[in-house]
Amino acid sequence: MKRCKLILAFVCALVLSTGCASRLTDNQKKSVSGFAQSASQVGSIANIEFKSVRDEVIGLNLYAIALNIDDSPEWNDLDQAVNEDSLKRRQNAVQTLENYGDLLYSLSSNDKNAELDKAANKFTDGVKDLDQDQKVSSTSLDVIKYTVKGLGRLIVEKKKKKAITDVVTTSRSQIDHLCNLIIEDFDGDRGFSGQLLVASVRLQIGANDVLLESKDIEDRQVAINAFYAGSLATKRVNEYHPQIAQAAKNLKISNQKLYVDLHMKGKNPFTSINNFKSSVKKLSETVQFYVK
Repeated sequence: MKRCKLILAFVCALVLSTGCASRLTDNQKKSVSGFAQSASQVGSIANIEFKSVRDEVIGLNLYAIALNIDDSPEWNDLDQAVNEDSLKRRQNAVQTLENYGDLLYSLSSNDKNAELDKAANKFTDGVKDLDQDQKVSSTSLDVIKYTVKGLGRLIVEKKKKKAITDVVTTSRSQIDHLCNLIIEDFDGDRGFSGQLLVASVRLQIGANDVLLESKDIEDRQVAINAFYAGSLATKRVNEYHPQIAQAAKNLKISNQKLYVDLHMKGKNPFTSINNFKSSVKKLSETVQFYVK
């Protein structure tokens, strides 16, 4: 009985010694949770759009072949630079962003230890599976697994704050790099976005030539449909893709601000990341107009 009292006294003293500042407040947890969900959503939206771009390029190139437009691709090269290998490596990269968001969400919610371990493994293993140019060589993420595994039932909230801080700190350079890759791909004249723009402009020019030269009703109808498809793809590049690039920029900035907030003492509610959550919410509302 005496031993039990001593253990209980030790535990109480340890809890008191940590202080309230060593835990996440309810507002802080809510902010981290919202950031995590938004970060995961950016990865998911980019993932979907990469596949959509490839499908669009193939469809536009089929129109180009049907109209016998100059510089049309060969039948066996319809996807050109947005081939399956390019698609897969990009999807792996944005999936890593999703996993990052999922891990932070698990840490800021009431997930059990087994679920936390699973989220940590999924994120760190995903980084290891990235191509070499998608990784930050100086980043060692193995520490994340050990940090998460170190979460015991004793003073869980205190340890969760440290785990979140460790995850954000250790992953910061890698997340920055992945955000930069998304920005480059949806910059309008580079990456996947640039490939879609090339295919759409080529098709619109060729379809317009057919409309000027051909009197055949069927040819003209195909040309009209092709021109319309090309114009929609150009609009996608000019209006939708910049929003995805901006969301990635905002994620990068907000992740840096979260890092600063976590290292500040006190009860700052992390309000600096609210603009990021608002921008992602707006983007998610726009997605429905572009995702078939």
